[in-house]
This record gives sequence, C-alpha cells and structure tokens, in this order.
Amino acid sequence: MSRGKGEDADDAVLWQKIISQTTPLDKRYKSRQIAKAAKPKAAKKHRDGHSEKPVRGAASPINQATKPMAKPAPTLQPDVTIEHKARRRLSRGHLEIEARLDLHGMTAAQAKAVLTQFIYHSVGRGLTWVLVITGKGVAGQGILRRELPLWCAQPPLSQSIVSFGPAAPSHGGDGAVYMRLRKQRR
Repeated sequence: MSRGKGEDADDAVLWQKIISQTTPLDKRYKSRQIAKAAKPKAAKKHRDGHSEKPVRGAASPINQATKPMAKPAPTLQPDVTIEHKARRRLSRGHLEIEARLDLHGMTAAQAKAVLTQFIYHSVGRGLTWVLVITGKGVAGQGILRRELPLWCAQPPLSQSIVSFGPAAPSHGGDGAVYMRLRKQRR
C-alpha cells in the first residue's frame, strides 16, 4: 500500500497536535509500577501436607468499610463485538491493522479527544481495521480501559465504528481493542 506525500504531511500535522496535548508521566506512576512488581510471599508448607497462606485484607467490618467498591469492567454489547472469524484473522496477522493509537498516560478527557480525532482521521483515510491501546491500569481497573467501550458505543463515535472488541494477546490482550471502522460515503 503506497502513501502519497499529502498523507504523510497530514500524519505529521496530526502527530504534532497529539504530542502537544500530552504531558510526561509523573513520578507517582513509577512508584505504582514498583509496588505492583512486589509479589506476596509463597505459602509455607507443613509436614502434614497442608499449606498456610498469608492473610491479606482479611474480611472484617473495618476492612470492608474502608475498601472502595471497584466498578466491574463493562462487557461489550453483543451487537458491537467483532465477529469471531475476523478477530481470529486479525490475531494471526491475516488481516492488516492499518493504524494504531496508544492512550497510555493520558487523562480520560485527553484520551477521548485524541481517540475521536484518530477515528475521524482514520475514517477519512479509508482505513478499516485499527488498534487502540489503553493498557490495563492498576490491578486491571484502568479508567481508559473501562471508559473506551462506552465512548465507542455512543454518538458521535458509534457512527464511525462498525464493531469493536478485545485484542488478541499478541496485540495487547485486554489492554487493547480492535476496531472496525465504517467506510466513508462519497
């Protein structure tokens, strides 16, 4: 697939706009990654064969009251999920992912604006399959991961997206989403 000089210039302008809207990650991000890497100690084995597992956050009224209830990640609606055959072809590389967008480190507002611009630009270029990387977030409860399906299922993005669904492990697994875009009417 050859690209014209005009498309390269458009991409460069879009890229500069995206870069100007992003900010570097703060130092707190690094400390969360270090804490995440620390693993709990292995269970001790006794001579009689049973194991003693360390108790973390035992169920007590105090612990239950202080822990915030995490929202479960929304499941994708059956009418907006990618067909099994297409997902398999994408994961095996038989269908080309024509563009990628990485939303790591952005706030929800920034990510939604960049995603909207990316989708419109991709539809304008006539692309069909794109990959959007959100990351999993801390303990799999990332804001972008949770919000992306909601943004895609509601106007104005729903008018440009035919279907979307979780990516294969080779493309980011639960931290990424395949999207099939509508062809632009001429």
